[in-house]
Amino acid sequence: MIKNRLSVPINEPDIFKLGSLTGFGETFAAKVMGKYLDKYPEKKVSIYMGESDDLLVQLANGRIQACIVDTYCPPEEYECHELFESEIICICAPTHPLAGKTVDFKELHPYRLIFREEGSKSYLNLRSILHGYNQDIHNFASFVEVGTINTVHNLVIENVGLSFVYKFVVQKKLDRGVMSQIFINDFKSKTFINYVWMKNSFFAEKNREFLDICKHYLASLGDLNL
Repeated sequence: MIKNRLSVPINEPDIFKLGSLTGFGETFAAKVMGKYLDKYPEKKVSIYMGESDDLLVQLANGRIQACIVDTYCPPEEYECHELFESEIICICAPTHPLAGKTVDFKELHPYRLIFREEGSKSYLNLRSILHGYNQDIHNFASFVEVGTINTVHNLVIENVGLSFVYKFVVQKKLDRGVMSQIFINDFKSKTFINYVWMKNSFFAEKNREFLDICKHYLASLGDLNL
């Protein structure tokens, strides 16, 4: 079945179907896609955004031909290329009492934590990160559970609570001063962001075209901390 979905008729339009982790699709993927279309102006593009686990399902089903994810992909099933390593930080509104301060984890406990819904890859990642520092969601005074990363960002900006997110995704908001970072003593968390497609995919050549654009764009950023 997968083999059939990864084959296309000769007369099918030249469409590049990319899946991207929510958040990265609105930042990294969008920027790279602009450069991709500059080089290949005749291409048609479809971008599907979602959680990593959902993206891999869509990849196997043939809805997309490649995707940007933050999860491990077994080499016997996927062609996987590491793009960069992204830092996870704690964010809040500029008016939050802890904005810009360096604190211990326990100083976060009196505040409200905002995160994606239980069962999502983002939720599982957050729980794993907290547990790695002997912390838990229930250590916080209260929480708000929401359905999209954009809602998380908006609630943080409205000073509803704090959250843990990829720094790269919110860098512009930090630069503009609509968000602030809370620095946590001895806290350091990073995740690899990968570009993947199915092993022996019909679309391998097209996927490598986009990979080359990704590499050139990342090289242009120099040593920028993502």
